[in-house]
Amino acid sequence: MCLPAALMTPQLMISVASLGIKMISANRQNKAAIYQAQEQNRIARENAIRKQTAEDFKILQIRKNKLADIERVQIEGKKARAKAFTQAEMVGGVSVNRMMQDFFREEGRYKSVVLDNLDKEVFLAQQNKEAYSLNQAAQSKPVPHSNFLPSFAAASVAFAGDYYD
Repeated sequence: MCLPAALMTPQLMISVASLGIKMISANRQNKAAIYQAQEQNRIARENAIRKQTAEDFKILQIRKNKLADIERVQIEGKKARAKAFTQAEMVGGVSVNRMMQDFFREEGRYKSVVLDNLDKEVFLAQQNKEAYSLNQAAQSKPVPHSNFLPSFAAASVAFAGDYYD
């Protein structure tokens, strides 16, 4: 159904053009909001991944250092025990055995402290990773749905109002 030319007044044509431009503008704004939300979510996700990777690397380095310290202490302990045995060749008995037990006790105590500290570092790293995930969720934005119908309906109602005026 076409409108007769007499009904298409300049005011009505301007109204149609204006409402069409508003509808296109609303559609573009909706698409821009969708893109902005998706981009913000992508950035938040990448930031969380980057932080978690850095935390994993940090824990890996700490673990390597702590285990290297334990190995170094064990090697030094073996050297000290060998030196003590060679120097105590003439002396035997209970005193040498107690000294060796003391070496083992101190080595075990040191190893235990280092491993406990390592466990604490790992726990803190896990807590940090959970915080990064929560931070990502907080920085993420809900993505609005692209719906053409509301802007079209609003433009149609506005046009009908102009048409019947």
